[in-house]
Amino acid sequence: MELFMFVEVAFWFATGGAGFCLSRRLAEKMAPWASGRRFEETSAAIRLPDDCTVGFIVERRLGVRMLHSPLFHSHLEDLLLLTPRHIPQQVTLSYGLFENKMNSIEMKGAFSPEEDPSRFKTVHCRLYPFTSWCP
Repeated sequence: MELFMFVEVAFWFATGGAGFCLSRRLAEKMAPWASGRRFEETSAAIRLPDDCTVGFIVERRLGVRMLHSPLFHSHLEDLLLLTPRHIPQQVTLSYGLFENKMNSIEMKGAFSPEEDPSRFKTVHCRLYPFTSWCP
């Protein structure tokens, strides 16, 4: 008979929807838990998805505090709070369904929300208006 003991631990996770940055040095230190098949094994052992596994390795295994950046945006936050004037400074944007409604930035442009539900084409053309496919 095998006994399992569950211990509650707290850590930030690196949301994959928004993306995250790791230094090369930190990524190399993650190798014992993240290189080759070890990443999948670590994820299975803690029973959490990949982005949570990155946070677990960084914060719990290596003791490095993850820093939140307001420039990375996930579909897990209210993207309507980002105004068009904030868009050029952002590193990443995401979109998706949240509570059965489309969650994406609100930006007017030549593409309708039906043509461009992610609003990524609209953002691109706002930032780079001379792109050949921008109206």
